[in-house]
Amino acid sequence: MRSPSRLVLQSLSFLCCAAQVAIALGPVEEAGPLPDVPTTSALVAQGVGDALAAALAAAKGFEPRDFHFLHPGGVLARRALLTVREVMHDGAAMPVVGPDDPLRSALLVIMEKRLGLTTVVGENGALLGVLTDGDLKRILLARGTDGFFETRVSEVMQHAPRTIEPGALVASAVRHMEDDPPGPITALVVVDEAARPIGVLHLHDCLRLGVR
Repeated sequence: MRSPSRLVLQSLSFLCCAAQVAIALGPVEEAGPLPDVPTTSALVAQGVGDALAAALAAAKGFEPRDFHFLHPGGVLARRALLTVREVMHDGAAMPVVGPDDPLRSALLVIMEKRLGLTTVVGENGALLGVLTDGDLKRILLARGTDGFFETRVSEVMQHAPRTIEPGALVASAVRHMEDDPPGPITALVVVDEAARPIGVLHLHDCLRLGVR
């Protein structure tokens, strides 16, 4: 590695003397055939900068909602503040069938609402389960078409669908869909305080908004 020039040493010395704390990175040799092109040093500086930013954020109590004040129109603000309630499909857009409905009706609802599933709701408004287009395909492959359309939804639905509250952050919902066991899914049922379904959140809507 080339020795730094006297001017560089003098500049660094002046900065170090003026600062309360100096972080010495030590000798850093640039990668590649061009020693004047910052490669290794750029990565080292970025790593140190990120570590300082994280430590400062923790020390100052910086929270996700603070992004809204500093960066109100960008992706960070949307990711920090956007809630499930603002993105979910509710009202007439929410797919709903009853447990005694035939699969023919459920299939039509899934196709109409275009969310890849339908909620299954009892007479008292309670969430009983979900039925996805993937479920229908697996049933067809296993049983064939004989009696398929007349099968009751309650016989084949998923009884323990993943749910989320409307006030939850969309960013946490995306992690819930992508990372939580038993595996990734593309939609969550949004439930109220009484665990009644009030909407459906689809992963593609979140990603289109830049939330990941």
